Amino acid sequence: MYVCVNWCVTVQEMGRHDDLWSLFYMIVEFVTGQLPWRKMKDKEQVGNIKEKYDHTQFLKHLPSEFRHIFTHLQVQYRYDTL
Repeated sequence: MYVCVNWCVTVQEMGRHDDLWSLFYMIVEFVTGQLPWRKMKDKEQVGNIKEKYDHTQFLKHLPSEFRHIFTHLQVQYRYDTL
């Protein structure tokens, strides 16, 4: 439920960047009470929804800092290769 889209779709080994995505989704759920894919069990369905979902829908009800974090996480760089 909290893993990043990349893992849901490609089942790659997770790194620190993915941990930050998980933390982001956990905090969003803690603040809002739920995530749009909360009741889904199939990881492919969850991945598809995360890819297609307009994240601005739950971001508009959160403090502006969440939008900054989300934008930062969308950058696909990884420190894991260092």
